[in-house]
Amino acid sequence: MELIKIKPKGNFYIQEFVSPWWMDTAKNIYHVIAGMNLNADAMVEGTQYMRDKFAVPITINNWHSKGVYSESCLRTPHPVSNQIFAWFSGHMFWNCADMKFKNLSIDTVFDYIMAFPNEFPFIIAVEDINLTRSKYGKLGRDWLHVHFGWRKLETSIRVI
Repeated sequence: MELIKIKPKGNFYIQEFVSPWWMDTAKNIYHVIAGMNLNADAMVEGTQYMRDKFAVPITINNWHSKGVYSESCLRTPHPVSNQIFAWFSGHMFWNCADMKFKNLSIDTVFDYIMAFPNEFPFIIAVEDINLTRSKYGKLGRDWLHVHFGWRKLETSIRVI
């Protein structure tokens, strides 16, 4: 499978943002890239900014490199492998991503985003880490769920 960078200066591959179903369904990988650039510009800019800002590898999907994550961004529009499926999730509308930070806790990332929201005009909401984080959270996850979009800097980032 051909890996294609989303932007020439960026270091994300299109496969990191879509499930294998989308890659198989698309007639051409450039159709997927065009759809993402039209519908998810805040997410494309935001994820790259966060990768640069925190200076650590960030994983969204890694199925294309034999990893276990395949539904962490734009999800397959049908239930996959018996998982609970949220039809109205931001994952279905290409405006959120579950981000895993190598050697950096999601607590640290969450705290930084909330302390300096003006550095992140492309984030409109983050999931409450007290619900999701792996050590103390109820769901036992190790990622930060981020909703992307453009907000006015005087508008706060919501915790959902």
